Amino acid sequence: GVGPAASSSLLGPQSRAPWQYRGIVTSTLYSMRLLGGALAVAALSLARGHFALQFGIAAGLTAVAALGMALAAPGREGNVAREG
Repeated sequence: GVGPAASSSLLGPQSRAPWQYRGIVTSTLYSMRLLGGALAVAALSLARGHFALQFGIAAGLTAVAALGMALAAPGREGNVAREG
């Protein structure tokens, strides 16, 4: 289900990084994606058999990840160096 998002989530960070750091960006992205998936599966297994609780855990993990990415995103007005 993440096919279309996988390529754009890889190309965006690669295009923002200098050429010599693209390998680091790519490997970091893939390792964080795998680590996030493993932690999500582990968290969801704690609530085995309770769909509502699993849904709440998944929603909470998604919200925390989205907030973290929004705060760390390059180009945000708060992250841009101001001249003058």
